[in-house]
Amino acid sequence: MLCLCLSLRSFADNGDDRHEVAFSYGGIAPAAFAYSNYFNLDFGHASIGHYLGETDFVHRMKNIGVFSLACYYHPLDWLAVGARTSVTSDYGKIMNANTYELSRYMSIFRAYDISIGVKFVYFRRPWVRLYSEVFAGGGALVDDSKRYMDAGKTVHGRFVFQSVPIGVSVGKRLGCFLQLELGTSIIGASGGISYRF
Repeated sequence: MLCLCLSLRSFADNGDDRHEVAFSYGGIAPAAFAYSNYFNLDFGHASIGHYLGETDFVHRMKNIGVFSLACYYHPLDWLAVGARTSVTSDYGKIMNANTYELSRYMSIFRAYDISIGVKFVYFRRPWVRLYSEVFAGGGALVDDSKRYMDAGKTVHGRFVFQSVPIGVSVGKRLGCFLQLELGTSIIGASGGISYRF
């Protein structure tokens, strides 16, 4: 994506602040809900012995949140096109059903998404901007749990759609932003930093 941004720079009219790189963190990851339902996580009843052994179960599975990196090109002040990649993962405590002691942590799944889209900036001031985004693409959902039954990892492809109904950015070249996100990668809020060049 960095190479894409650098190559697009040559097409800018004057090269002033036409490119933007943004890093964000947020949640909740919708894929985490699917895996929480898959592993019935009621303490003491969430046996996944067919994966880990009859005495083990998953307890307190947690999602690390969603990390995203985006690169934009602004052909117009109010319009940007770009690419975005996101990653998330779930981890669970593996407990012994007899002693209730922690035996290890296990990665349950990982999700990698990449998409392209557009950003519309509908309120522009020198220090504050309001915007909306729409992205679509594809991703891979890596099921780590099956490696514990010596079956290896399972990878599933998936369609990715992500929208930002409203976001606010504060700053000029270096800024921070907060946005509401709805889609297959994130449901909720995310925030981060951006740099325009």
